[in-house]
Amino acid sequence: MHGYPALVDRGDRVDIKVWDTKSQAHRSTVIGIRRLLLLNTTPPWKRVLAILSNEQKLALGHNPHGSVPALLDDALAAAVDSVVEQMPGAVVRSRKTSIGRWRS
Repeated sequence: MHGYPALVDRGDRVDIKVWDTKSQAHRSTVIGIRRLLLLNTTPPWKRVLAILSNEQKLALGHNPHGSVPALLDDALAAAVDSVVEQMPGAVVRSRKTSIGRWRS
């Protein structure tokens, strides 16, 4: 039996789960890394909003997300997605790491 450990996004935390296939583990880990980055990023929204004019703030208010904070959170998530996609080599684990294939 083979198992492939991966990070799992739980919303307010990240867990580890063992998947049956490498592809499941890879997909889950990419999403888990995204969540780790989002959980450990302090958005600069107060500073960003402070430098905007009232007209710009009103323009931001008319968005499909329903609120300015939701729009800004979506922008942050898109930036994190871009970083995760561009990870050097995009390999989260290798034979040299302690997180590899588990056998039982």
